[in-house]
Amino acid sequence: MRLLRCPLLLIVCGMVIRATAFAARVPAPAADSELPPPVRQAISGMVETWKQEKAAPAVVVVARLNGVTSILPFGEAGPGRPATADSIFELASVTKVFTTTSLAFELRTKSMQLGDPLTKYLPELAASGGSIRQVTLAQLATHTSGLPRTPGEKMDDGEWTPEKLLEWTAQWKSSEPPGKKALYSNIGLGLLGMAIAAQEKATLIEVWQRQFLRPLGMDHTFFEVPEEAKANLVQGYNPAGKPVPPAPVGGWPAGGRLKASARDMAAFLTANMGERPDRPRVQAAMRLAQAPVFEASKKMTYGLCWQLQQMEGEALVDKNGGLTGTATYIGFLPQRHAGVVVLVNRGKCQATVLGRRLLFSLIGKKHDPAGDEDTAE
Repeated sequence: MRLLRCPLLLIVCGMVIRATAFAARVPAPAADSELPPPVRQAISGMVETWKQEKAAPAVVVVARLNGVTSILPFGEAGPGRPATADSIFELASVTKVFTTTSLAFELRTKSMQLGDPLTKYLPELAASGGSIRQVTLAQLATHTSGLPRTPGEKMDDGEWTPEKLLEWTAQWKSSEPPGKKALYSNIGLGLLGMAIAAQEKATLIEVWQRQFLRPLGMDHTFFEVPEEAKANLVQGYNPAGKPVPPAPVGGWPAGGRLKASARDMAAFLTANMGERPDRPRVQAAMRLAQAPVFEASKKMTYGLCWQLQQMEGEALVDKNGGLTGTATYIGFLPQRHAGVVVLVNRGKCQATVLGRRLLFSLIGKKHDPAGDEDTAE
């Protein structure tokens, strides 16, 4: 496990290489607004089988292939409410790649630098005697800060506030120097979100709306769902099948508390696949977020939170997530113009298994799910 040499140079080079490839690989818009019936039927068969196995009340799939997107809803978003393209799901850790997309905007304008210490933007941590003074933005964005997944205190997530998290972080002691190995951290991305908001002097959702949500027409993406949109919020169910409320926003929302509709996720997927040339600034930031930064293992490299790996002989970029009442996945094969989003309203369903199976089926390949269930959410 190692930090890639000259990560900023690699990122810049990656942007140039991918930008050149982008011009050649954006498929022409298709006349049909839906994937071909045989493709949709194959997706439906796979989802229905998986849905029954997992006892998932609702699954919504976004599938994109060669410039054409279909949104396929299955089941109920709540009692008597069919799931639709406008159903709003908890995204869980898929939130993290929204946070790092925002960071990429800051990097491109040189408002922030990957090598900057977190304390530059959250100076209240600078006077502490803890290890956080050594942590950089790059380490937060690649899970190499040494911060744990959560604080580990005897408190529910909902009892935490950003202020309490900062107090805890100020006293945190790392068992080894930051930057040495990957350790998945929800609070690390939460702190990164706080730094971006502090730099922009605005709430994080306001920053995202300006940077990429509004340019992409994503008007149903929220941390706190407003009253007028609550009718579209899905009912979540825990692994035992019992209804549960949405997870509280808590102390590190940028680490996993975003909510969005399938329609918005279709827009996010399309842009991340490099297929919105009418939004060049958004595309440039997304390419930067996907460039390799840290080699976490022999199999997987982190971009800015995106997971980059070779699978079934293909270059795969993806991220997944899970909370008590939700399981999510977003992934795409950049060289094959294929992408998938999976949104499920039941926890511990391992949406990664279904997502990758669907993704590879789009290009006529079978996926071996060995190891999928171990992927961090």
